[in-house]
Amino acid sequence: MSEAPERDAPRWVFPAVLGSVILLLGLVPLLVNAFAPHPVGEVYLEPRQIEDFELQMAEGGTFRLSDYRGKTLVFYFGYTTCPDVCPTTLYDFKRAKAELGEWEDEVQFVFVTVDPAVDTAEQIDQYLAHFDEDFIGLYGTEEELKRVADQFGVKVVSADKTAGYGITHTTSSYIVDANGLLKIRMHYGQKIDRIANDIRLVAKGRI
Repeated sequence: MSEAPERDAPRWVFPAVLGSVILLLGLVPLLVNAFAPHPVGEVYLEPRQIEDFELQMAEGGTFRLSDYRGKTLVFYFGYTTCPDVCPTTLYDFKRAKAELGEWEDEVQFVFVTVDPAVDTAEQIDQYLAHFDEDFIGLYGTEEELKRVADQFGVKVVSADKTAGYGITHTTSSYIVDANGLLKIRMHYGQKIDRIANDIRLVAKGRI
């Protein structure tokens, strides 16, 4: 019985295979991008280690950063008589916290006053109660607060409030991971689901 003659592959096979390979290679970056973290905040390419510090808590006791290792911390620097940005941010925190789901217990929101002359422990405590009783409020001397604010790059410019002017200050929020590394700076006015997403990304260690 004679052998069947060998046949060359159809001319269209090689271009088809090559085209499929090129298509797959083109899809790889898209797939990687689709599953990569997409924070809305500004990610620090070189995360900054926040040095340990102590401030007084409005509810009583001393806050030490090192005592919160293992927790993701969200810091905001503001003042209780702020007419707009501060209450809006804290209300956004309240709503974002509700969207954290199983990660809620891994996150602590912290308010640091930039107005120590006015913001007493009682005033801060009453102020935060309007938003969430689990939010921590911190205060201290002007020098103590400045040392902490400087670590985050927060700027504060005092003004004559008796003339109707508030305190000009950095309106961003800051996410610090479980190891005390500053990972993300969130700018004011972001959507709630995006705020919650950024916090979760840090809590999960994906950033």
